[in-house]
Amino acid sequence: MMNPVKSIALSLLLLCAISGPLSGQANWRLAHRVQLGYEQDSNIAESVEGAVQAENLRLLYDLQVRRRSLSFSYRAGAQVYPDFSSENKLTHEIGAAFSRPVSARVELGAQLWSRFKFFLETEQDLICGFLQPFLRYRMDTATWLELGLRQEALDYANSDYFDYAGPGLTLQLYRRIISGWTLSPSIAWQRNVFQRASYGYASSGSYLFLQPDRQEDEQVAAGLHSEWVWRSLLMTCQYKFESNHSNSYGYDYRRHVLTALFVQGWREWFFRGYFSWQKKTYSDAIRPFLPVQLDTEQEENNLVALDVSRNLYERLAVVGRIAWYQNESPWADLYYRKRLLQALLEWRF
Repeated sequence: MMNPVKSIALSLLLLCAISGPLSGQANWRLAHRVQLGYEQDSNIAESVEGAVQAENLRLLYDLQVRRRSLSFSYRAGAQVYPDFSSENKLTHEIGAAFSRPVSARVELGAQLWSRFKFFLETEQDLICGFLQPFLRYRMDTATWLELGLRQEALDYANSDYFDYAGPGLTLQLYRRIISGWTLSPSIAWQRNVFQRASYGYASSGSYLFLQPDRQEDEQVAAGLHSEWVWRSLLMTCQYKFESNHSNSYGYDYRRHVLTALFVQGWREWFFRGYFSWQKKTYSDAIRPFLPVQLDTEQEENNLVALDVSRNLYERLAVVGRIAWYQNESPWADLYYRKRLLQALLEWRF
């Protein structure tokens, strides 16, 4: 895994290489955002019991680049905990998407997303992401169909136990019902192959044993997404059902996930709300021997968050955020609770 100091230097070089030439081009649209502020975390270790509160300083830089059917995003963040240096970390996220018409009805394109997370005091560095080429077919002026081939992966720098990679397939239909309202049903399939061995269950002796094959999980998901825009109000709602089947005992599960989002501007104020709820049930009597994810941020599925911001000047705003979480810990079917409070200054240029 790349050294954190090198990652910062390369990031700055990347920004200079991109922002300099593009900022003078009329066809390119660039948006920069910097946030600096304070956060209070009521459960720093995301523990099921014995929660410990901690404060940290947060720094975020966000770059959005667009030109016609091409988009690029880069986000860099840092968190510094005065009393818990083991939690100090840097995060980089890169996203890109493009599409190109090949006929009056058909477009070809691809999406890319990756996250790099570096811990400054502990050996928990990781990288995850996906690449998804797609074909988009426009059925009429209000309906189009998208087929995507997906490859995703997760890699920890100092351990292979939680690493996986595998192919996937997505099919999504977009339908504009009326002006401002879009419905989008989707189905997806994903197969992830882990580096670790799979476990079998001996029903006669009620114990687990190692199998010669690697763990392989197969996920099937179906969902419906709705988006509605009216004046300065944006609302989205999504339902998803997911089923996971594994050759390793304990990892079979089903879950229902419901999410909702609203964004509303009013004079100098800006309000954002987010809600997510999941119901997850495991099929086997014994829960997984090892967690699927060590990074609990990958399992943030039960939360309520509210952001409020107000412009102090044209490009400077103050932002407040409160969020409550009840998410699954790295250990299956055990949940932790936490509350986050944030106070930030945001500069846009």
